Amino acid sequence: MPVAVILGLGSDIGLELAKRFSADNWIVWGTHRNSTDSIGSPFKVTKVHCDFTESASIIAAVEAFRSENLRWDVLTGYRDWE
Repeated sequence: MPVAVILGLGSDIGLELAKRFSADNWIVWGTHRNSTDSIGSPFKVTKVHCDFTESASIIAAVEAFRSENLRWDVLTGYRDWE
């Protein structure tokens, strides 16, 4: 199965992309800074906390991806400016 990684699940665009990729049977991973409970069922998204303003948080997210030997077909990023 193809893999999509979305940096910024908390944004409206990131959330919608996660839902669409998941509905199309992609494996979806994504980062979030705040709660992403709005994804919910039936969408399967592996959520990784990452605050891009904190280097320790970035390192932890990279380690989460690395521990799964994650290889992606699509990598996309969105920033919530609010």
